[in-house]
Amino acid sequence: MPQLVADRKIAAHELQTVEAYCVAVANMRLAEEAIRKYGMTFESDSGPKRRPETTILKENIEAARRLAAELGLTPASRGKNNGGMPGDGSASEFGVDI
Repeated sequence: MPQLVADRKIAAHELQTVEAYCVAVANMRLAEEAIRKYGMTFESDSGPKRRPETTILKENIEAARRLAAELGLTPASRGKNNGGMPGDGSASEFGVDI
């Protein structure tokens, strides 16, 4: 993120996308931790079932991948990202002009 801000590739109106990306990555990590701790399956009355965390992990991997491409964080998307709207020179709540 700091490099994208420095290169003026992220505009202020895109901060919600950055936040959504961060939430998706955090959810991925939580799901991975639960899977590591409890395993991929659990026993139910009808036999083994996939843990819900496997679906949570898959959904958040897909969301993070999609958001990363929107933000120019993937090699393929970097060349397509021409930058956001120019800043006005004032510092944002994050201490940078974005």
